[in-house]
Amino acid sequence: VLRTLDNKVITEGITATTATDNELSDEIKTYSYSIYATSHGQTGLAAKTNSVTAGKYLPLPYANDFSSADCLDGYTVLNLNNNGTYRTWNWNNYYKNLSSGWGEGDDWLITPQFALSKEKLYSIGYKVSGSGSLRTTVGKGATVEAQDEILNDLDKYSTKGEETHELYFHPSDNDLYNFGLYNYSIDGQWSIDSLRVNEIT
Repeated sequence: VLRTLDNKVITEGITATTATDNELSDEIKTYSYSIYATSHGQTGLAAKTNSVTAGKYLPLPYANDFSSADCLDGYTVLNLNNNGTYRTWNWNNYYKNLSSGWGEGDDWLITPQFALSKEKLYSIGYKVSGSGSLRTTVGKGATVEAQDEILNDLDKYSTKGEETHELYFHPSDNDLYNFGLYNYSIDGQWSIDSLRVNEIT
């Protein structure tokens, strides 16, 4: 059994119909395997498995241009006022970005996890357009309670077209962190594009 990501032999000479890969990285990666059958000293052609994604955190630098329907894989969307799937954060297949929908907002968009070091400075940046109230947060988890540090707060704000916002964060601990975008508009709408997270120093 060969892990195709790095051509590592996971196991060999087995007669069982299952094998376990115990050396997966904590960094999120996509894995597939090639399985070779052997008999009487001869090796057959590889049978390839489906791909599977596993891990705890995404690697840096990270960039998401939201260009495809799977762009929200690994994200957490919380529609706290429960006003329908089209009035919370969702993928806009026409503009190829994320849109929060018009109206009253109580909606969170929380990124997957990133492993950050207290020895370094990080940035989160994105393109934003719209109006209303939008807060950018960071915390150790994908829940409202965990998003406990505010990086930026656009309260009753309107963009002048599409604006690029760049925010900085210096972690207090070496840990796994998620970034959040919280739409708490009374009556508004937001669009987000080209979200990126980078290590600065």
